[in-house]
Amino acid sequence: MSNRMEQLDSLRGLAALVVLFSHIPYFAFSLPPVVYQALVWLGFTDGYRAVMLFFLLSGFVLSLPFLRKDKLDYLPYVIKRLFRIYLPYLSAIVFAMILSQIFLNQDIAAIGDWNLLWKESIRMPLMTEHLLFLGNYHTNAFNGVIWSLVHELRISLIFPFLMLVVKRLNWKIIITIALLLSGISALNTMYHWQESVGYHTDYFKTLQYTAFFLFGSLMAKHRKELTVFFHHRKFSSKCALLFMSLGLFQFSNFGLHVAYQLTGISFFSTHFNTISEYGIVLGCIGIVVCALGSVKLTSVLQLKPFLFLGRISYSLYLFHLPVILTCLYLLQGLLPLWMISVIAMKLSFGIAALAWLAIENPAQKMGRKLAQRTSDKQQVWVPKKKTV
Repeated sequence: MSNRMEQLDSLRGLAALVVLFSHIPYFAFSLPPVVYQALVWLGFTDGYRAVMLFFLLSGFVLSLPFLRKDKLDYLPYVIKRLFRIYLPYLSAIVFAMILSQIFLNQDIAAIGDWNLLWKESIRMPLMTEHLLFLGNYHTNAFNGVIWSLVHELRISLIFPFLMLVVKRLNWKIIITIALLLSGISALNTMYHWQESVGYHTDYFKTLQYTAFFLFGSLMAKHRKELTVFFHHRKFSSKCALLFMSLGLFQFSNFGLHVAYQLTGISFFSTHFNTISEYGIVLGCIGIVVCALGSVKLTSVLQLKPFLFLGRISYSLYLFHLPVILTCLYLLQGLLPLWMISVIAMKLSFGIAALAWLAIENPAQKMGRKLAQRTSDKQQVWVPKKKTV
């Protein structure tokens, strides 16, 4: 089990690295067009796909304890999730708020399509929304990456009840439920019942991402069968599965665009995001199956740099964007943009490591202890019968 967790942590670390790279202004490096296009095709400029992998991995990992036991310890579970997600988030958002006010309304060189430039002053409603964390609010004001954590916490709060369904029903029914959730989300895209205040923060989008958690749960439920299936394939078939999965993960948008251009079917354009996200998630499923079943890939993912990256992945995700923006505000005009980007990347790793040591790891330990105490108090004490 520990090896499996290490592999998945390494995958999460690689996903966090892609998100970091996606926020670096690549034009700062004066890259040749061929090199830049190669980075685009390899996925280093699109962090959204990496977030889909986050959701799938969360569904997988969160399912494992529920699959090992029959009872539902909801309160201990919620305590652990709040300490795992919310406390590090709180430290990161306060960090970003303070920095945003220091550089409020200062001019900054153009940095691509970012919509996060620290132009919002701290107001009580905005601060309250960020502290409550669950609503449909302006997540781009201080630290744009938190949009995915809003969904993570929403889904986490209902996840034990989802697992009751996953454990009792077969995979065909679960996939049908996932597709229905995505269909409802797609209807909101068509009819605009609720608009996102931040980036993808509406509640209908949560339904779409809940479907991806369900796919992760199904993988966890059938992990032994999936691993056995992979082991019994020929080497060529294993390689084909890996490359096909990487292709789906990376090129779903491109393939869907080509399909629309060739056929002219409006369905492809109307539901572009929903269909492409499913392509990405299918790719994620294949990648995880390969990571779990391949001995060679396992040995790579268990290398120390990848394990370190996996350990700090959440802190890296939380802190890298405020660090990049701070470096841009402080150093623009003093250093070339490419040098600022390199400094920002190094600082992001350093601050992420410190945040893991000082905040994230202690918060997790505290959450586990408090959850254990709560679980112990919930247990019914039965006195032993006296023996004659």
